[in-house]
Amino acid sequence: MTYQMNVQTSPGEGLLSRRQGALLFLPAPETNSERLLEAFEAADEGSELDALAVATIEAELDVSPFAAVQAGADIVLRVFGSVELQTDLPSVPLLSAGASTTWVEHSVHGAPTAATVSAGEGTPDPRTKVVLGVVNAGGFAVTMTRPEGQAPAAAASPLEVEPTEGTTEQSDLLEYVLGAFPTPITEPQVAEPVGELIFDDGQKHVLTDDVVLGRNPVEKAKATKSDPLIVAGDRVSRAHLRVRVTGEQVWVEDCESRNGSVLVGSPNDEPFKLLANSPQEIEDGAVLYLGSRSFTFAKGEHAATPMSLTTPVRKDPTHG
Repeated sequence: MTYQMNVQTSPGEGLLSRRQGALLFLPAPETNSERLLEAFEAADEGSELDALAVATIEAELDVSPFAAVQAGADIVLRVFGSVELQTDLPSVPLLSAGASTTWVEHSVHGAPTAATVSAGEGTPDPRTKVVLGVVNAGGFAVTMTRPEGQAPAAAASPLEVEPTEGTTEQSDLLEYVLGAFPTPITEPQVAEPVGELIFDDGQKHVLTDDVVLGRNPVEKAKATKSDPLIVAGDRVSRAHLRVRVTGEQVWVEDCESRNGSVLVGSPNDEPFKLLANSPQEIEDGAVLYLGSRSFTFAKGEHAATPMSLTTPVRKDPTHG
């Protein structure tokens, strides 16, 4: 799927880079901004966000805040640092990295046809048009129009939930506006969280979709239609563990990590080592160990404290 794009900007000291089907916005370009821009601009068409992820990881997450948009079969939004996106997309009325130590990303499947996203400062001037390249901007607006007669792409994953009636606007215009903070015009409809992953350093991840955890889980996350979640630590593999959500059930599976993943199902259970690529359902209070790191799966106000592994590790008895 292709879109015709009309990009407008508001004045400011930030930087906006436009590619054929992707945008990168740096509202306060400072640390490693050039590295991000170079990776984004040098990427093959359609892989700009992958290149951006690699550059961010290579810089050990020491980069300036940014927001990025990529339009293809899916619409992908990504934020890092103190950048907040407000939208009228039913699946993501607000996208913020908050206190996260990594970026936050949301993919909108099925080519939604009318949306507004906002960030930055100022109101985009309709007289400004960015074709390709890098310009100064305090905010921007991009209108993406789908050519007449071009149908939305079908969802790639058979596990993806079909959109319910009323969640997709039936028109031919997709509009992203960054810069004016307008009030969303669509009633927010977001996936209900099934719980939280509470890490040993106090960081929390609200769990609504599948995630892949590791030092650099981008490639594995993309292959499994999951979100990447960076977990740095000794003996943590690039793609170490996948957490899967099916309704209200949560499953974990080791991604053939070098040092394995250990599960303690409850405080009274013995720890055991997961078999690679073999899903194991977990309940409230379960603790997972990835190398030197650990997290607790918590529902509601339950937040168990990860324990030390003082008993011998055994394999999951259900798998022999």
